Amino acid sequence: MRPARILRAGYMEAVIALVRAGLGLTVTTRTSAAPFLAAGGLRVLPLTANGEFLTWFAHYRSTRVRDAAPRVVAEALAQVVRERNA
Repeated sequence: MRPARILRAGYMEAVIALVRAGLGLTVTTRTSAAPFLAAGGLRVLPLTANGEFLTWFAHYRSTRVRDAAPRVVAEALAQVVRERNA
């Protein structure tokens, strides 16, 4: 089942405001929604019984410079994820 209309509001604050106004729903991480839950008016449901886990990818422009900033950031994030999952 697909929604009749999809709106990408961009900023999480805008997305949450639309949800609170009853104009739709959002799919996001619990961590992203956490700061907005204390104010009330939201309900959080997992997508599956155990939650839904995503595989994330970093895309960056190929370059010959080994220490290009996007590559360094992507590699650092990958290391953090590996350490958390160890």
